[in-house]
Amino acid sequence: MSNPLISIVCPLYNAERFITLSLQSALNQSFQDFEIIVVDDGSSDRSSELVNKLISKDSRITLLQEIHHGIATTRNIGIKRSHGELIAFLDADDLWHPDKLSQQLSSLRQHPEAGIISCLSVLIDEENKILGWIGGVNLNGMVYKHTLERNGISCGSIPLIKKECLYEVGLFDPKLTAASDWDCWIKITKHYPLFTIPKPLVGYRRSAISTTKNYDQIMEDSKNVLKKIDNISKRFYNYCLSRCASTTSGLCIVDKNLEEAWKYMIQSIKIDPLSYLKDFHRLKILLLLILITILPHNIRMPIINYLIKLTFKSKPGKQFDLEYRKL
Repeated sequence: MSNPLISIVCPLYNAERFITLSLQSALNQSFQDFEIIVVDDGSSDRSSELVNKLISKDSRITLLQEIHHGIATTRNIGIKRSHGELIAFLDADDLWHPDKLSQQLSSLRQHPEAGIISCLSVLIDEENKILGWIGGVNLNGMVYKHTLERNGISCGSIPLIKKECLYEVGLFDPKLTAASDWDCWIKITKHYPLFTIPKPLVGYRRSAISTTKNYDQIMEDSKNVLKKIDNISKRFYNYCLSRCASTTSGLCIVDKNLEEAWKYMIQSIKIDPLSYLKDFHRLKILLLLILITILPHNIRMPIINYLIKLTFKSKPGKQFDLEYRKL
């Protein structure tokens, strides 16, 4: 397919357990005018072998094999080899709802001025079960300041982006290991509107290969992203960095790493204690962490799951909504 509307760029690194399922979730989209560019970032497992099996059955998939560069450069390589007017990213362990692309295209037709079409995500475990946490923010319009304060795009597998916007503002920064996506969304939303479909159309997986398990790197990259912002005040810098630390604490809670969760929560409070008086999201993570810490183990999870269900309107334990095309 020489001129598909959408190019799906899939960075791949040692994801043999998940890559077939992830690509199936793309191939099973209700919208079918796309190509898939898988960029193998120097994997040492069977990932590329599994991709080649899918290529033998669907010629829309292309596999590029590279030495290990990191996710930012890997995404850039995929973008430069793409043919579509629109770019979607699919991390090798995440999943898409079958209507993800079609709903985003419908939103783009309603808002042709948009640079990015976003949606929400739901956290899933290694068995595709929903953990209950809904990620993302329902932001619409010129949301540059909101994107600085809180990254409303919860993972890299969410956005549908006009390729011309990426080239205008610059591609992913290879110097950033864990926050190159946030940096990119900031650059785009400074110049273009963003619109969000308020539905969890992406299964964002927490697994052993998740790049967002390098918590210290997240914080270091977050500092570097904020330092790139022109004329940012010290007060606003601290407000945003405190938010990054509280979000990292939330990821630690999901990963059941309470010691690290408290480490980043304390960092967040020290950086900007007053922010907890006006940001309910940060306060909610703090209260959840306190509950998890003080509750007896045998009653902890039922109460936590109830609170998650009540807060996020999600059902922990349910399978992520997938329909498979037989390959």
